[in-house]
Amino acid sequence: MRIVGRPVAQTGVKDGRRWLSDHREVAAGLDHLQMNRESEILQHLAVVGSRPARFGELGGPDGDLAVRRMGLFNQPLSVCHVVRIEHKPLVAGHPWRQDLGGREEFVSIDPPEHRAVNREVDGDPHPDNQMRQIALDVHKTFCEVAIREGTKTYSAGRVATERETLELFAESLCPTDEVVMEATGPAMEIARILTPHVARVVVANAQEVRAISHARVKSDRFDARTLANLLGAGMLEGVWVPDAETQGLRRRVARRASLVRQRTRAKNEIHAALSRSLLGRLPVADLFTAEGRAWLQAQELGAEEAETVEGCLRQIDFLDAEVAEIDTKLAKWAVSSAEAKRLMSIPGVGAGVAVTLMAAIGDVSRFSGQRQLVAYLGLDPKVRQSGEEAPRHGRISKRGNGQARSALVEAAWMALRQPGPLRAFGERVRARKGAQVAAVAVARKLACIAWQLLTKEEDYVFAQPSKVRAKLRGAELRAGAPKLRRGHSGPRISATPAERESERELVQRGEVAYRRLIADWKASGPAKKGAGATPGRASSGPSTGQAARQAQAPGPAL
Repeated sequence: MRIVGRPVAQTGVKDGRRWLSDHREVAAGLDHLQMNRESEILQHLAVVGSRPARFGELGGPDGDLAVRRMGLFNQPLSVCHVVRIEHKPLVAGHPWRQDLGGREEFVSIDPPEHRAVNREVDGDPHPDNQMRQIALDVHKTFCEVAIREGTKTYSAGRVATERETLELFAESLCPTDEVVMEATGPAMEIARILTPHVARVVVANAQEVRAISHARVKSDRFDARTLANLLGAGMLEGVWVPDAETQGLRRRVARRASLVRQRTRAKNEIHAALSRSLLGRLPVADLFTAEGRAWLQAQELGAEEAETVEGCLRQIDFLDAEVAEIDTKLAKWAVSSAEAKRLMSIPGVGAGVAVTLMAAIGDVSRFSGQRQLVAYLGLDPKVRQSGEEAPRHGRISKRGNGQARSALVEAAWMALRQPGPLRAFGERVRARKGAQVAAVAVARKLACIAWQLLTKEEDYVFAQPSKVRAKLRGAELRAGAPKLRRGHSGPRISATPAERESERELVQRGEVAYRRLIADWKASGPAKKGAGATPGRASSGPSTGQAARQAQAPGPAL
């Protein structure tokens, strides 16, 4: 049996409610359902017919009355998920079965022209192959829903931002539907719930949806309708929705970064308290080692400053324990990941940088080239060009994952101190642009190398095996592996003098080969004009034009 309501537009509200009350077996069954808990009621809901009932097909006062009496939702039916109910005997003597003569009647929701629909069982006016665009304006407690069918877009109320309600909402959608939402807090989890039930789920970048952020009218309904219209026009590109493992890895990396910032804030507060107490330059390099804390304990501070220092030290101890616990979990993931081990073969990239980079990348196959990865990490330069002007390249865009970008810059500083092609590249850039720009350029080069290694499934060709073994062993120790005794029978971790010398010779040859390659490239390139033509300093005067005549004119008489 299917719970149905008569078309309100044809019979009116009173007649529709009278129709429902005339079917006593249905009303009695609803009264019984009202006495059960919602979890028990949901067990008796099932989708019947040739396809699942779509969201927004059953509504109006009649259906509202039925669902309210069932106790399923606290919202009006026009803003709730609706399915048809397959008869499962709950009360003896109440067979929920009606003969509708081959027709199934139901009441649709907003807008008014969609409110009354008679659907033939054999001839559905809303076939499954008709694609709809459904937009969700996601909030903390609810999602505003808008539906676009053909050229008409209308609001469909709200759905509670709860897992059970969203799962019911997902089951009411059609396999050909497309769903769009902005990338907000719960959007990724909502997308994972909806993906198995619809054709496509688009999580739009909020920075790209300028039609909403720059709109004159700002409301939840308007935003949802705008999203539906943009998706229907093909003007939205979705961001990648990570799987559960990658999402969990991202959360741990982000939490660790947050804890480190809190710890740094507490340490700075202690330094500020000591500065206010006129203690001058500290005699220890690190105030938070055992030696530094012993010196700090011996100082005489004011009562309020002593309270500040003691409180911050307790915070630091707590945050150290929290960071260590997260480091253990991240190290276990790095030891078990072939991709993280491969990235650790790059100079300057340790387990922390490898995990942070893999959390940002996720599936490397979604990047068609290394330039796409560089742009995703925000290491590509900004470009300004208009008219006949030549393009101008400025600072990096800094879009994308800031944690991965910062980790790559830190790794770049380490790579600049080790012999190899990366150091030669960094010195070449530093001679023209300075040390800071060189570090960012090396970070971009590290991103390109990472894409090549992950795509080709190869290790870095100039890797030093002994240092890679030391990185892996450090990750294993942080993951909880037991320490090895001196003279153990396992594989050697530290390098012998001969191995260390051969590795150093290999990377030095790579650095020399890179410098020779750049020299040959400059020699075979087109001749430069102007100041860049001379390898030393620029010419002392202009060569042509009015400035040249002024430079050749005699100086003024004294």
